[in-house]
Amino acid sequence: MRNLANKRTLNVVMHLLGWWIIFGMPLLVNNRETQAMDIDKYMGYAIMSLSFVLMFYINYLYFIDKFLFNRRTVAFILLNLAALFIINYLTEAASDFYIDHYHSINPEDSTPHDDRPPLIMFKLRDYMMMSLMVGLAVAIKTTGKWFRMETEKQELEKARAEAELQNLKSQLNPHFLFNTLNNIYSLVALDQDKARYAIDGFSHLLRYVLYDNDQPFVPLEKEVAFMKSYIELMSLRLTDNVDMTVSLPSCENNILVAPLLFMTFVENAFKHGVSNSKPSFITLKMEIEDNTIVFISENSYYPKTDPHRNSPGIGIENLRKRLEMIYPGRYTLFTDLCGEKYVSRLTLDIS
Repeated sequence: MRNLANKRTLNVVMHLLGWWIIFGMPLLVNNRETQAMDIDKYMGYAIMSLSFVLMFYINYLYFIDKFLFNRRTVAFILLNLAALFIINYLTEAASDFYIDHYHSINPEDSTPHDDRPPLIMFKLRDYMMMSLMVGLAVAIKTTGKWFRMETEKQELEKARAEAELQNLKSQLNPHFLFNTLNNIYSLVALDQDKARYAIDGFSHLLRYVLYDNDQPFVPLEKEVAFMKSYIELMSLRLTDNVDMTVSLPSCENNILVAPLLFMTFVENAFKHGVSNSKPSFITLKMEIEDNTIVFISENSYYPKTDPHRNSPGIGIENLRKRLEMIYPGRYTLFTDLCGEKYVSRLTLDIS
């Protein structure tokens, strides 16, 4: 509402400024060597200028919206022609009255009839100026309409993008729950004490996923702490044949990032990078330099054959969509299977 009021105020000020320039033109160009313009001289000019104002606002306030924008072009043209002749006739009559009145008082200022330009020249001048006022009104209204349509289009696009982003975020929660519960389920069969510890840790992770990251951006410090807790929880079920390397920085600065961006890599590393019988490895590393975050994930690749543990989910495709919506042109994402090693690298410009 406040922005709308400011726009309306600015619009009124611009209109008043424009007409002040037009009506004040005789005063602005008045030469010091000539006699100062009196009220009668000025009224002869102002009456004709009033015809320009009438032609402008008849179109600006009514004709353009009612006819031109409703594709009634013929009616728009005919009504403008009628208004052109009627307003010109009325203003000429009023102007003649003031001119006659002025000359009756100041006969020495009267110009001989033979020395005046032909009447048709005055009419052509007036018709041309009033036609320009119509064109000016059309240009201003059309430009304003275009800007409003663009603004509405941008607002609709923004709302659509926010809805899509919210939908992608909402899919992360069940995706996270599904993978984590699968790991806890596997842990129950191996060590019940660790399973109980895992459930307690899972409750803290769940609180962050459901409540603490509902903002568009969260402190990187909290994201790193969340990933460390998740890695600790998932490490409970790892065997000695898994080589785990984690290098996550202590983030005490005020860096903000979109929530759960890096969790896709961490989840996939535990989901596809661990084998119960073969040597496995997981390497997770984050580096922060200036305004750039680099996250690297490397792991052995043992894709699961159980459809319940290898459901499509959201994964990398979800991540790409979120990055494109939140960080367009400010990220690079690389994922590739190099032999038996799966490599992911995300470079994020947070400036």
